[in-house]
Order: sequence, then C-alpha cells, then structure tokens
Amino acid sequence: ETNVTNDDLTLTGKIAWAHLKEFPDYYTRLDKLEAEADAYWASRR
Repeated sequence: ETNVTNDDLTLTGKIAWAHLKEFPDYYTRLDKLEAEADAYWASRR
C-alpha cells in the first residue's frame, strides 16, 4: 500500500475531504473498483 501522508492524520483527512467534495460517493466507487480488480486478478491466477 501507499502511505503518501506518512501517517499524518491532518493531511490524510484533507485528502479524504477533497475526494468527498469532488465526488460525494468517492469511497463507494473505490470499494466497487477494488472489488472488480480483486475479481479480475483472482480469475487470472
């Protein structure tokens, strides 16, 4: 995984807030994308 904020809670919160301001369902979309990617890679093993 990528730790771009070096565990800085304030910076992490700002990034999360920016995502949600741009796309209110950002994390719902991300969950769906990650599930699709997991299924894709599982089928290629």
